[in-house]
Amino acid sequence: MCGIAGFEVNGLDVPATSRALIRALTPRGPDASWSAVRGSLALVETRLAVIDLSEDVVYPMPNEHGDVHLVFNGEIYDHEVLRKELESRGHRFRTRCDAEVVLHGWEEWGVDVFPRLNGMFALAIVDERSGDVVLARDRLGIKPLVRTTGKRFAFSSDAMALVEAGLSSGELDLPALRSFVAFHYVVPPATGIADAVQVGPGTAVCRRRDGTEREILWAETPFSQARSDGSTTVDAADEALLNAVRRQLVADVEVGVFLSGGLDSTLVLSAAAALGARPQAFSLGFAGQGDYDEAGTAAHVAKRLGVPHHVTQFKGSFASAVESIARAYDTPFADSSAASSSIAAGREATISSRGTTATERTDCVP
Repeated sequence: MCGIAGFEVNGLDVPATSRALIRALTPRGPDASWSAVRGSLALVETRLAVIDLSEDVVYPMPNEHGDVHLVFNGEIYDHEVLRKELESRGHRFRTRCDAEVVLHGWEEWGVDVFPRLNGMFALAIVDERSGDVVLARDRLGIKPLVRTTGKRFAFSSDAMALVEAGLSSGELDLPALRSFVAFHYVVPPATGIADAVQVGPGTAVCRRRDGTEREILWAETPFSQARSDGSTTVDAADEALLNAVRRQLVADVEVGVFLSGGLDSTLVLSAAAALGARPQAFSLGFAGQGDYDEAGTAAHVAKRLGVPHHVTQFKGSFASAVESIARAYDTPFADSSAASSSIAAGREATISSRGTTATERTDCVP
């Protein structure tokens, strides 16, 4: 989980605006932060280091010639396969970081690199050769990416970061909030803020030097049809789960799992254990709250699987829980799981830097 942002520099105090974005995005990336101006655009990144912890990894990440730069949030699970293919085509890598395959892939294939990526990501590429700026988001929209719609072009992992940096007016989008009341979420591409919208899943926004834009839908995810090869849905689901967890266990830091005690996180932890991993599990308890407290169930699961388990009991007030949700989520979110996810995510962020990480790689906030 990292934070990315960028904005047009004309007429702004660039250092102050960059510092404001870094402050707002540091909870997403506590390990390092960078800002730099490339052409007419300032780029910002805060990093949670997972693959390649060396100081060779810097952002904005440059290509060999220094005329293409990348800021990146996410993980590319098949990066080693893509790296070998790109090396066979003459590309030379400076790091082991998975993000660098996106940079070289852009040089080799342009927008066609995105369908090749098996992973979750939100990114921006500044290509000084053409003057293009490209925003792209993974095919399911797992990683957040929002942009402004006003006169000044800006983007960020977090809509409220744009507000705090003065790049968005922060005015409420009343039609979007009406949809929130009806559906308990803000219907995309709206964010609840009048001049900020989401970049769509599986979409790339290409902004040219003259300010004109084109939007490319590079991936659609249709629902699969029933299998006709005789295999069972249960077998197929089990295989898919194991493959997904196996990919997400790849890291240069210890992997942790947010264990709620529910079905989803129990399956994830069970799959990790079946693959021979022993990740640490973290749970948030609500003592005295009856069925809302799943810490006991989580402890039973962790004990049965033989993994280290850490439980924190929530002792705050309802008001403090609401405040933590508002800090963790940049758009209105009505699911009751928001309380435990946002509180636990905040706690684990304080102990994860260069240690146990990746609670968000299972079922925590993106």
